[in-house]
Amino acid sequence: MSNSVVAVSGVPVMWQIKRLTFALARASRMNFTVINFGAFMGPFKTAYVRVSGNDLYNFIRAVNGSSTKGVKLNAFVPNSVPKLQQAKKHTKASVRTQRHLKIHLQRKPNEVKMATCQELLMELQLRFTGLFNLSRSFNHRLLRKICKIIFQRVEEIEAQRPAQLRDCFSLSSAYRTSYPYTTDFDMILSTLHQLEDADGVPHTELCPKKFSEVPDDILSIGDVSYNQFESICASYADKINKKMKEHVEGLDAAAADGADSAESPQRAAQQRVRAALKNSVPYIESIVRQVLNWNYHSSAEKVPQHHRMRVSLCNTTTVSLVCLL
Repeated sequence: MSNSVVAVSGVPVMWQIKRLTFALARASRMNFTVINFGAFMGPFKTAYVRVSGNDLYNFIRAVNGSSTKGVKLNAFVPNSVPKLQQAKKHTKASVRTQRHLKIHLQRKPNEVKMATCQELLMELQLRFTGLFNLSRSFNHRLLRKICKIIFQRVEEIEAQRPAQLRDCFSLSSAYRTSYPYTTDFDMILSTLHQLEDADGVPHTELCPKKFSEVPDDILSIGDVSYNQFESICASYADKINKKMKEHVEGLDAAAADGADSAESPQRAAQQRVRAALKNSVPYIESIVRQVLNWNYHSSAEKVPQHHRMRVSLCNTTTVSLVCLL
């Protein structure tokens, strides 16, 4: 359905387009474009807004059912639309406002295709955990070829059903209708065999279960496995704990004499701090281990063994890959 024009009356004369746009976005939580202001009627004026035909009556209902700081706007379908010059600034809600109000972001067709291809390729790598390492053995020619296949399929869907390009959800849903999840492994295997035929090497047979399973030793930092990392942390925790206890127990926390205390309040405060540290000796070990857990173990858990690749669409015909390490 094509776009429709809605008139919004009751707009205070002092309001500019920017303020009206924010008020309408807050009331409707929809996408729209303010055309410009029309006639003035006393202290109020009328604005004309372009809205998608699918959202027309929902937009009118939302605006009429809300108010902004005592200002009651009235939206309706006008009998006629005057010839107005299109305003140049603030005709749409800013991206920041759309995100704050959780309004669906409108994207250009190329942006929708790019985002959909990115998510489809990311999904493949998350489902098939061995895909990245397999592609790396072919200098990532496998992932590049898979990326081109996905892009060609998306372009076919665009040619057959252009309405699906309105958002990523619709496009990815159409993709999965044409190419269900059950076909992904066969696509990867056939692409792999094509590369092997071109290189003149025997075909590799993949087991879907092993190709998708998560390794036992999933976490690593460089060449250090997670188990080794844990043992190293435990060893250093013991050394840090021992050193801190020796230092705290060796502090002089004796109370200063009255005369010295009066002459040096800084010295008295220092002694009180030392006494408090001595009282915390039984808890030093648990504090050290807790700090190590927070700062090292939680960071290690964010490092996956199988890296992922993103799609970078330079234009409508060029597809490249960016490795996220």
